[in-house]
Amino acid sequence: MLVEDDIEILEFNAKYLEKNNFAVIKARHGKEAIDLLEKTLPDLIITDLMMPEIDGLSFLKSVRLNKGTDHIPVIILSAKAASDSRIEALKAGAQAYLAKPFLPDELLSLVVNQLEILNKKKSEFKEKLEQPAFKNGRKICGY
Repeated sequence: MLVEDDIEILEFNAKYLEKNNFAVIKARHGKEAIDLLEKTLPDLIITDLMMPEIDGLSFLKSVRLNKGTDHIPVIILSAKAASDSRIEALKAGAQAYLAKPFLPDELLSLVVNQLEILNKKKSEFKEKLEQPAFKNGRKICGY
């Protein structure tokens, strides 16, 4: 999911990610993104920080407070390059913070890395679910 109020940046990033075989859901601000999250669950969110309606930091906090979305990795894109802005976003639960302007390949690398981490965690969780449970050396029956 891309959340960006600047239509040119939104479209450029969407086309770049789609060109690299990613499906993209677009939102123009945090409120629209929250509404979309009620209908679909993306694997990753990329959001601007400064937006109308609901800004990126408030949106991030909303994502982190919702049990249905709190696991989704969030990457912040912002023209605010000051360290206090970066730290605030990271403390709120962002996985990464890119200051604008950034290299498209830098964003792509972050997306790929976050999705690889997510897929690895999913695989590990699935393996744990498939293993039989043991207690004191004995298999526990599930019925």
